[in-house]
Amino acid sequence: MTDDPLQTLRDARDAARRGAHAEALEKYLWFHHHALEHRPSLTGMRLSYAISEWVELGSAYPPAREALESIQNNNLRLLKEGSCEHRRFHDFASINRYLGRSELTTTMFAELAEHQPEFARACFRVALTALIQTRSFALAHRFVTSPNEQLDTHLSQFARALNTRRRTIHDDALIGVFATRLRQLLSIFEEVGENEEANVLQRKAIEALTDPQDQEEVRRQLLWR
Repeated sequence: MTDDPLQTLRDARDAARRGAHAEALEKYLWFHHHALEHRPSLTGMRLSYAISEWVELGSAYPPAREALESIQNNNLRLLKEGSCEHRRFHDFASINRYLGRSELTTTMFAELAEHQPEFARACFRVALTALIQTRSFALAHRFVTSPNEQLDTHLSQFARALNTRRRTIHDDALIGVFATRLRQLLSIFEEVGENEEANVLQRKAIEALTDPQDQEEVRRQLLWR
């Protein structure tokens, strides 16, 4: 097995296409467990493309699905036993996303909110999409900051990054991520009846962007919600 995680992922895809399912599974397992040891920057790919492809492999090769389920069962057990590893919850939530099990992420997050609220707060951004999908707005509301006090920390950091970035052809995608996060937070305030807070949040988030073109693009994307 090569120590190059990207080559291992390419080899896994090639093996899956050739129908060498056991070989593909071996490589997806290695990538999941060892990729970050060699390239920490692969966090996003490890929990998106690789998991999506692994789930697809599981449709044709049940042992691949069973291996992923085993990883999830271990993640769930350790989280219930009190593990406070952010990466473990991130793994759990991401795999649930591709398995179509947002409700399991929400249930686990609710348990953390009850018994380990500080750890739950650290995991909130990872859990947010599942909370929205399961319409757990009251639970989510416990972990958002009123925009009358301050703008959401992640939105503020993202806005600063956008304001200082070097312009590229990927700008629309970056603005799209910002707009998606804002859209999610707006839905929380709106669904619990805090429409004025939602209005304040939208205004402050857009004003945090210094480029009028960025501001207009966010407004345009929010019209789709």
